[in-house]
Parts: sequence; C-alpha cells; structure tokens
Amino acid sequence: MTGTVFNVYRIHPQDDGSIKRELAARFVQSAVAFHVLEDFFGLLAGLPEGPATDRTRQILASLRRSSYL
Repeated sequence: MTGTVFNVYRIHPQDDGSIKRELAARFVQSAVAFHVLEDFFGLLAGLPEGPATDRTRQILASLRRSSYL
C-alpha cells in the first residue's frame, strides 16, 4: 500500500512548562484504504482497516485536527 504514514502521540504537559510526547499509534492512509501499523493504547481500535469509508475518513480528519497527531 502506498500512502502517507501518520504518527499519533499522547501529550504529557510537564511541570516546567515543556511537553513530553509519547508515540501512541502509527497508521497509513491512502486515497482508498486505511491500515494500522502500531496501536500501543488501542486508540485506533474502533477504526476498521481496509477500504476507506466515509466514516473512516471523517474520524481520521477529526484526528488530524486534534493535537494528538
């Protein structure tokens, strides 16, 4: 599958004002499909792998607008 690899991070604000990022998941998205590469905390468990549906695209678009990606 050719596509774009996305990393999803958990964000941990630190007492000194810095932010610690922890890799939470990785996935590949192409124009026609979605595939989970790694999901350490089950964040992507609700997304079906395979052909991209309108619902899958909607969830991934929301995730891209969040601070976790």
